[in-house]
Amino acid sequence: MTSKHLKNERQKYRSRYRKYRKGAPILSVYDLLRELAAGRFVMWRGRPLHPEFCRSMSLRAIERGILAGSICRAEKPCDEATMALPFDREFIEAMQR
Repeated sequence: MTSKHLKNERQKYRSRYRKYRKGAPILSVYDLLRELAAGRFVMWRGRPLHPEFCRSMSLRAIERGILAGSICRAEKPCDEATMALPFDREFIEAMQR
């Protein structure tokens, strides 16, 4: 029999973390605001966040997340789509400069 804590962790992984994957990085506050206005989830350090949760965050936290490259678009994966990013590391580094 598994403990309640382990069961909750597995349910959390299945329900939320598998619905979205990392998309293109968000490189400006304006891009983030467009995503949030459309009601789309964003990935913050590998975790999907609800748009209303991001709206309640401070501007400083959002700025630092964008500069660190830890905010990306959240995409719903298709069954036939690969889970790899459509961008290579060199492209992302060039866009962040």
